[in-house]
Amino acid sequence: MLGPEAQGIVAYMSPEQALGGLVDPRSDVFSLGVIAYEMLAGVHPFAQPSVADTLVRITGGTLAPPSTSNPDVTPEFDALVMRALAKDIEQRQQSAASFSAELRSLGAMLDVRTGDSPSPGDLLPIDDDPGMAKWWAVAAAGLLIGAAAWWFFARP
Repeated sequence: MLGPEAQGIVAYMSPEQALGGLVDPRSDVFSLGVIAYEMLAGVHPFAQPSVADTLVRITGGTLAPPSTSNPDVTPEFDALVMRALAKDIEQRQQSAASFSAELRSLGAMLDVRTGDSPSPGDLLPIDDDPGMAKWWAVAAAGLLIGAAAWWFFARP
Protein backbone atom coordinates (compact mmCIF):
# COMPACT_ATOMS: atom_id res chain seq x y z
CA MET A 1 0.00 0.00 0.00
CA LEU A 2 1.27 3.47 -0.84
CA GLY A 3 1.70 6.01 1.92
CA PRO A 4 0.56 9.63 2.08
CA GLU A 5 3.81 10.83 0.49
CA ALA A 6 3.00 8.83 -2.65
CA GLN A 7 -0.44 10.43 -2.75
CA GLY A 8 1.24 13.84 -2.66
CA ILE A 9 3.58 12.97 -5.51
CA VAL A 10 0.83 11.46 -7.67
CA ALA A 11 -1.38 14.52 -7.21
CA TYR A 12 1.12 16.61 -9.23
CA MET A 13 1.67 14.16 -12.09
CA SER A 14 0.72 15.10 -15.61
CA PRO A 15 -1.71 12.83 -17.48
CA GLU A 16 1.05 11.49 -19.74
CA GLN A 17 3.22 10.72 -16.73
CA ALA A 18 0.32 9.05 -14.90
CA LEU A 19 -0.28 6.87 -17.96
CA GLY A 20 3.41 5.93 -18.23
CA GLY A 21 3.99 7.95 -21.40
CA LEU A 22 6.82 10.20 -22.44
CA VAL A 23 7.28 13.36 -20.43
CA ASP A 24 8.86 16.63 -21.48
CA PRO A 25 8.87 20.24 -20.19
CA ARG A 26 5.13 20.50 -20.80
CA SER A 27 4.67 17.88 -18.07
CA ASP A 28 6.33 20.33 -15.69
CA VAL A 29 3.94 23.02 -16.90
CA PHE A 30 1.07 20.76 -15.85
CA SER A 31 2.56 20.46 -12.36
CA LEU A 32 2.97 24.25 -12.20
CA GLY A 33 -0.65 24.55 -13.26
CA VAL A 34 -1.68 22.32 -10.35
CA ILE A 35 0.21 24.59 -7.94
CA ALA A 36 -1.26 27.74 -9.50
CA TYR A 37 -4.74 26.22 -9.25
CA GLU A 38 -4.21 25.45 -5.57
CA MET A 39 -3.00 29.00 -4.92
CA LEU A 40 -5.93 30.61 -6.70
CA ALA A 41 -8.76 28.27 -5.69
CA GLY A 42 -7.56 27.16 -2.28
CA VAL A 43 -8.18 23.51 -3.17
CA HIS A 44 -6.24 20.89 -5.07
CA PRO A 45 -7.76 20.24 -8.49
CA PHE A 46 -7.27 16.45 -8.53
CA ALA A 47 -6.54 15.11 -5.02
CA GLN A 48 -8.83 12.27 -3.99
CA PRO A 49 -8.84 9.92 -0.99
CA SER A 50 -6.91 7.22 -2.89
CA VAL A 51 -4.03 7.24 -5.35
CA ALA A 52 -6.13 5.37 -7.92
CA ASP A 53 -8.96 7.91 -7.70
CA THR A 54 -6.47 10.77 -8.02
CA LEU A 55 -5.00 9.19 -11.17
CA VAL A 56 -8.48 8.81 -12.64
CA ARG A 57 -9.17 12.53 -12.02
CA ILE A 58 -5.84 13.54 -13.58
CA THR A 59 -6.22 11.44 -16.70
CA GLY A 60 -9.91 11.96 -17.38
CA GLY A 61 -12.94 13.99 -16.62
CA THR A 62 -13.43 17.71 -16.65
CA LEU A 63 -12.06 20.27 -14.27
CA ALA A 64 -13.89 23.37 -13.07
CA PRO A 65 -11.86 26.60 -13.35
CA PRO A 66 -10.36 28.09 -10.18
CA SER A 67 -12.97 30.86 -10.17
CA THR A 68 -15.66 28.35 -9.19
CA SER A 69 -13.94 28.06 -5.78
CA ASN A 70 -12.75 31.65 -5.62
CA PRO A 71 -14.91 34.28 -7.36
CA ASP A 72 -12.05 36.81 -7.13
CA VAL A 73 -10.11 34.87 -9.81
CA THR A 74 -10.33 36.71 -13.11
CA PRO A 75 -11.31 34.98 -16.38
CA GLU A 76 -7.77 35.62 -17.64
CA PHE A 77 -6.24 33.66 -14.74
CA ASP A 78 -8.81 30.92 -15.27
CA ALA A 79 -7.76 30.63 -18.91
CA LEU A 80 -4.03 30.63 -18.12
CA VAL A 81 -4.31 27.92 -15.45
CA MET A 82 -6.76 25.79 -17.42
CA ARG A 83 -4.42 25.87 -20.41
CA ALA A 84 -1.56 24.65 -18.21
CA LEU A 85 -3.84 21.85 -16.96
CA ALA A 86 -4.93 20.73 -20.42
CA LYS A 87 -5.11 16.93 -20.67
CA ASP A 88 -3.65 17.14 -24.19
CA ILE A 89 0.05 17.98 -23.92
CA GLU A 90 -0.08 19.88 -27.22
CA GLN A 91 -2.59 22.37 -25.75
CA ARG A 92 -0.32 23.48 -22.87
CA GLN A 93 2.32 26.17 -22.71
CA GLN A 94 5.55 24.81 -24.18
CA SER A 95 7.78 25.37 -21.14
CA ALA A 96 7.87 26.74 -17.62
CA ALA A 97 9.51 29.86 -19.07
CA SER A 98 6.56 30.32 -21.43
CA PHE A 99 4.10 29.83 -18.55
CA SER A 100 6.06 32.33 -16.46
CA ALA A 101 6.10 34.89 -19.29
CA GLU A 102 2.34 34.58 -19.73
CA LEU A 103 1.83 34.93 -15.98
CA ARG A 104 4.00 38.08 -15.80
CA SER A 105 2.27 39.55 -18.83
CA LEU A 106 -1.13 38.86 -17.30
CA GLY A 107 -0.04 40.38 -13.99
CA ALA A 108 1.18 43.52 -15.73
CA MET A 109 -2.03 43.77 -17.74
CA LEU A 110 -4.17 43.46 -14.62
CA ASP A 111 -2.01 46.04 -12.79
CA VAL A 112 -2.58 48.52 -15.60
CA ARG A 113 -6.29 47.73 -15.75
CA THR A 114 -6.78 48.30 -12.02
CA GLY A 115 -4.30 51.16 -11.75
CA ASP A 116 -2.21 49.25 -9.21
CA SER A 117 1.13 49.72 -10.95
CA PRO A 118 3.73 51.08 -8.52
CA SER A 119 4.40 54.79 -8.50
CA PRO A 120 8.02 55.99 -8.43
CA GLY A 121 7.64 56.86 -4.73
CA ASP A 122 6.75 53.23 -3.96
CA LEU A 123 10.03 51.91 -5.32
CA LEU A 124 13.06 51.52 -3.08
CA PRO A 125 15.84 53.94 -3.96
CA ILE A 126 19.11 52.43 -5.14
CA ASP A 127 21.12 54.72 -2.90
CA ASP A 128 19.62 56.99 -0.26
CA ASP A 129 22.73 59.18 -0.03
CA PRO A 130 24.90 59.36 -3.15
CA GLY A 131 27.75 60.78 -1.06
CA MET A 132 27.95 57.51 0.88
CA ALA A 133 29.11 55.65 -2.23
CA LYS A 134 32.44 57.46 -2.01
CA TRP A 135 32.98 56.26 1.57
CA TRP A 136 32.09 52.68 0.69
CA ALA A 137 34.61 52.80 -2.16
CA VAL A 138 37.30 54.16 0.20
CA ALA A 139 36.51 51.43 2.76
CA ALA A 140 36.67 48.70 0.10
CA ALA A 141 39.98 50.04 -1.24
CA GLY A 142 41.37 50.12 2.32
CA LEU A 143 40.38 46.51 2.87
CA LEU A 144 41.98 45.47 -0.41
CA ILE A 145 45.22 47.31 0.41
CA GLY A 146 45.26 45.77 3.89
CA ALA A 147 44.69 42.26 2.49
CA ALA A 148 47.42 42.74 -0.12
CA ALA A 149 49.88 44.00 2.52
CA TRP A 150 49.09 41.09 4.82
CA TRP A 151 49.59 38.61 1.96
CA PHE A 152 52.88 40.26 0.89
CA PHE A 153 54.42 40.53 4.38
CA ALA A 154 53.04 37.28 5.78
CA ARG A 155 54.86 35.11 3.21
CA PRO A 156 58.02 33.37 4.46
